[in-house]
Amino acid sequence: MKNVLYFLLIFVFVCEAAQVNASVVKVTDSKQKVKTIDKDKRKKPNWINSIKKDYVIVTGSGATLEASQENALLKVKENIVRSVAENVKVSSEMTTKEEMGTNINNFFQSFEQTTQTQTAEMNFIKGIGLNKAEDYWWEKVQAGNNITFYYYLLYPFSEMELRKLVMAFEKADRELTEQLEEILNRIENVTVVEEMESDITTLTKLKDRFVDQRKTKAEVGIERIKSRIKSINIVPVSSTLGSLEYELRIGQKVVTTNKKPRATNPTKCATVNGIEPSRTGWNLTFDAKYCYDDPKNLIKVEHSFKYGKVTHEFYFDINEGKVEVYMHAPIMISAAESDDTKVLTGKVTFTLSNKFDGTFMVDRIVLNYAKAAPIVFDNIGKTLIGKGDHSIILDLPTELEKAAYSSKTAPLVDGFIYYNVKGEQKTYKLYQNKVTTTW
Repeated sequence: MKNVLYFLLIFVFVCEAAQVNASVVKVTDSKQKVKTIDKDKRKKPNWINSIKKDYVIVTGSGATLEASQENALLKVKENIVRSVAENVKVSSEMTTKEEMGTNINNFFQSFEQTTQTQTAEMNFIKGIGLNKAEDYWWEKVQAGNNITFYYYLLYPFSEMELRKLVMAFEKADRELTEQLEEILNRIENVTVVEEMESDITTLTKLKDRFVDQRKTKAEVGIERIKSRIKSINIVPVSSTLGSLEYELRIGQKVVTTNKKPRATNPTKCATVNGIEPSRTGWNLTFDAKYCYDDPKNLIKVEHSFKYGKVTHEFYFDINEGKVEVYMHAPIMISAAESDDTKVLTGKVTFTLSNKFDGTFMVDRIVLNYAKAAPIVFDNIGKTLIGKGDHSIILDLPTELEKAAYSSKTAPLVDGFIYYNVKGEQKTYKLYQNKVTTTW
């Protein structure tokens, strides 16, 4: 309500200043001969230059008849605004004087233009028009070389209409305050960037309307929201070669945005295939098949907002998840139980090496001897993880003839190692791999 009062008082102040200027013109013109050279065909009404209850009576002037009509309508608006301001002031006079204090002149000067703009936006002002006037009369007057049209207007404005307008002002003022408080109270709970930006837009409009302490509250609210937007971070959730997932967060709180980010590969060896929203963040897929092994390989993600931006660099290793199996150590066969000619039971130790950090599962191994039957290890199901050497110890699947399988007579074997990488079957071929036996 106080905010509305301020606007009304300023509007009145501007109007009175205009009237002072007009009076100066009249004094100058009064020294010249004045005569009416044209006028309304009807008789001049008695209400002109009088006071009539429940009516606003004004005189508008201008270089043309249309200009004088517009000036008369403006004066109707001025009179109505003044009446509303005086009635609103009754309930807030003490607060108004206390807040404005000795700065009243500065107050008027600072908000003169704002008040003119915002008063014109008021619905009841927009509704004022010649079609609602009860009566009018005009005349064309010459003073020396100057010709002026005067338009007299009788416009209905009752006490009841005044009370309605005062109530409308006070209601609108309360609604603006409620809107302000609602936004300020939810600042820390808004988790959608577009809603934050929308709240800034609304607070900016409210700030321009307020002239009391609410203006400062709106300004502080704007800075709080901007600060939150600028504090958004990109937090990785998961990352593998070819795909990554991340969230936007303010502290530990997840925030979302409807605007897609921009993703680039500075080395230009990788291609970003797609960026799609996940349940709480974003999923990004890319193809790095043309990238070399380079520690500078990365995908740069950037979110641009109206009041700031956030970036993050996701580094990737083109060897991530890769598996390359080979053997460089001897296969060791040790007898557990044996007789003079056979190894009845025993253990076989394989040392498998992986060149990269990926995970693989050994499914089957076949050892082929030149002069003996193959030794076949089925359904192994051993999972090996990471780079380097991995040992697998398996039970002998069959009895062995000592003479045929001894490393003294068969020191080298061929064969195959069948393994699985992420569902894809692969084979490593053994060729003249060294074998060591305990007999």
